[in-house]
Amino acid sequence: MKSLSRFPLFCGTDTSSSVSNKILKKLLEAGKTKDRPYGEDNFTELATVQFKKIFKNKNLKIIPMISGTASNAFALSLMTDKNDYVICHKEAHILTSECGAPEFFNFGMKLIALSSNDGKLNASLINKYLQHNVDKNIVGISISQLSENGTNYTIENLKNIGAICKKHNLFFHMDGARFANALCSLRVKPDEMTWRLGVDCLTIGATKNGAFAAEAIIFFSNKKLCNYRFYQKRSGHIIAKTKFISSQFIAWFQDDLWLKLAKKSNNIAKLFKSYIEQNKNFEILFPIDGNEVFVKVKEQFYKKIKNKNIFPKLWSNTTNNYVILRFVFSFDFTKKDLKNLISRINDIKINY
Repeated sequence: MKSLSRFPLFCGTDTSSSVSNKILKKLLEAGKTKDRPYGEDNFTELATVQFKKIFKNKNLKIIPMISGTASNAFALSLMTDKNDYVICHKEAHILTSECGAPEFFNFGMKLIALSSNDGKLNASLINKYLQHNVDKNIVGISISQLSENGTNYTIENLKNIGAICKKHNLFFHMDGARFANALCSLRVKPDEMTWRLGVDCLTIGATKNGAFAAEAIIFFSNKKLCNYRFYQKRSGHIIAKTKFISSQFIAWFQDDLWLKLAKKSNNIAKLFKSYIEQNKNFEILFPIDGNEVFVKVKEQFYKKIKNKNIFPKLWSNTTNNYVILRFVFSFDFTKKDLKNLISRINDIKINY
């Protein structure tokens, strides 16, 4: 096992993963095919048909995108005007990690951050804020599924937030960077977790789950799409060879590949949880609803982990020389990799 410790174990983000062979094969096919540009190609046409079938919605509109940040920011900009406010969680990716991109795409729009201990918005929290801020032009609510703490919004959570949006005429946006992982965890269908509960717009990501670079904005209603092509081009996100994005989604959806890959990563996270529950050096912070595991460890122990060529993400520093780490398991993190990870951790000798 010593020889295996020479190679790094990347387990801090699922963007460190490889690309699924089936998606690579489809990309190669697109690369050998001449087709119309700017989303008029046959691959995008077929991908659109697949999206409509999977979400059981004939009226949805998809906009293929190259990155999750661009997807979130562009989607929010299409649904807001200047001086509009959008509610999100204080740990939401759109607020903390996207460098002000939503407000860059629509200068004058503001994000309102609400706080909770579990990384999720809830009906009570939103209602309380709306009641005490009637002077603000609040137009929408944005959530992340999975949340930034790796937990999922239950169907009841989503239903309640959707009801608030309907009552107050707010749009409902879902950042679905790990949408497939949440689906597998909740064991529901895509339509049951989105538009049937009032979600107006979903930004769905395949990049973290087997793709090379494939994101999409899904609008379940066309009311916000007036002249979107102009704004897409102005922001630099008209993709000339859209076929390379759309082809990945074709392979991703075929034979439920996207769900199979998500299940694999979720299962590895559960196995890792079973191990660290028995290791006194780790404190699990949140429920494991997907492929992410958040733990609290002593800073000294974290340094030993890095010395073993293990690379979780340093999420934050806490008091008393502790740190919070995020372990994320991608579709290609195998049981053999997990065995190697556990072996390296077990080899750590430390005296506090």
